[in-house]
Amino acid sequence: MITKKRFLVFVFLLTFGSLFLLDASALFDGKNELKNYLLSRGISNNYIQSVFKDSRLTFKNVNFKGKEKYFEDDFSLFRPESVKRGKVFWQKHKARLAEAERVYGVKQEYLVSILRLESDFGLNEGSAPAINYLYTWAVKSSSDQAKRDFAKRELFYLFKIALKNNWDIFSIKGSYMGAIGYCQFLPENYERFAVDGDNNGIIDLSNWDDAIMSIANFLKSHGFEYSYEKIRDSLWRYNKGKYRWAVMLYAYLIQLPN
Repeated sequence: MITKKRFLVFVFLLTFGSLFLLDASALFDGKNELKNYLLSRGISNNYIQSVFKDSRLTFKNVNFKGKEKYFEDDFSLFRPESVKRGKVFWQKHKARLAEAERVYGVKQEYLVSILRLESDFGLNEGSAPAINYLYTWAVKSSSDQAKRDFAKRELFYLFKIALKNNWDIFSIKGSYMGAIGYCQFLPENYERFAVDGDNNGIIDLSNWDDAIMSIANFLKSHGFEYSYEKIRDSLWRYNKGKYRWAVMLYAYLIQLPN
């Protein structure tokens, strides 16, 4: 009986140990793949190593299949108090919103609506460093190649943002997708469409002036014009699925009289 128990324990340890070694090997390969990619894009080895050795670099539970809750009651998007908050925000930032409309031709109500959906007017930019979500996808063997490639590319741009602004990369909070700031831009979109709205020499998407002007620039760059089709299509480029319908409805509601 003792011999049988020992044999079963041995088999268990052998199996578990083999799986652990395989997982560790996959993580090592994924980390090296990411390092080599970043090096090939011009990020210095010293900076890469300093980030990789930082104890704040951790894996996160991530899921690409985010559920669209815009029209569900617990999202509270269309409740009277939510609509009122949109109107208050619009009034508070009317000067910058008006400037964005003048410069880019994007109607103000859509800028307000996007900021409500993306970060609840700054209340939800993400609770953890964006790098940790993207790092998990880039390195974890459970991610498929398309997701790893996405994460590697966004990590490169996130590294660029931190280096350009001399920011601690772990101070940049983000969503499970790695999106950052009040407007929840992916790092690559920061590089392509983010605007220094207050002309202080720094593009910070956790700054209302920069976030507002950056959204307007993104939408204009994707064909926004004041017609149903152009609005619909440019919002589709901002986010897929039911997102555009939610933005359009909220934008309509905040224009109604009290």
